Amino acid sequence: MSNAGTRALTTVQALDFERVAGGPQDIKIVEYLTKQLRNMGIEPQLQWFPMPRYHVIRALISITESDDREISFPATGYGYSGSTPPGGVTAPFLYVENGDDMLLDRAEGCIVLLNTPPSRKMYRKLIEAGVVGF
Repeated sequence: MSNAGTRALTTVQALDFERVAGGPQDIKIVEYLTKQLRNMGIEPQLQWFPMPRYHVIRALISITESDDREISFPATGYGYSGSTPPGGVTAPFLYVENGDDMLLDRAEGCIVLLNTPPSRKMYRKLIEAGVVGF
């Protein structure tokens, strides 16, 4: 194997760990690559910039039925979907099954329940339908 091939393999092996963009593992990558470049006589120029991230919070959700009975259940946030105001959201609740257009036509201003977590396409449909939560 050529020297370049050996370096490439070594680099791939050194960076073979789970990392999420903007996460703490990024610093390990920067340190490793900076060291490698300096060993080759190259002085890297680093540019730092903010990267939006999310922190998923688990919460207890309460739904008040029409007869004033309250049902509570655990829920988990959905990354990059925005946040509710500190007091939460109050809205009608609508079960939209698989997110069919016919059901989403009535979903504006509602918190909706889907059978499965939304795909990117479904997430877009929910936004276009004007739902306030899912």
